[in-house]
Amino acid sequence: MPEGTGRKAAIEAYDVGGKTGTARKIGDNGYDDTRHIAFFAGFAPQYAPRYVGVVLINEPQTEQVGGGSIAARIFSRVMSNVLRLLSVPPTDTREAV
Repeated sequence: MPEGTGRKAAIEAYDVGGKTGTARKIGDNGYDDTRHIAFFAGFAPQYAPRYVGVVLINEPQTEQVGGGSIAARIFSRVMSNVLRLLSVPPTDTREAV
C-alpha cells in the first residue's frame, strides 16, 4: 500500500488492502462540517485474503477526521495482532522501512 489514503493501515511484513472513507453527517441545515463518520475496511493478506476488518468511528473527536488518518491506524493495530495470534506467515519479505 505505497500510495493512497490508507497508508497508515500498513502492517510490517504483510501486504494488506483496503478502502478508507469519510462522510459528513447531516445536520439541521444540510451537511454538517463538524460531524463525521470515518472508516477503514481492509483485508489481509492482500493476495490470499483470510481476514477482513472494518473500523468505523462515529463523530471522531480529533483534529483529523479522515478514515485514513484515524480508522486505518486502528485497523493496522488490530489486524497485526490477529495475524500474529493466528500464526499467519508473513507475505512481505522486504526489509521494513
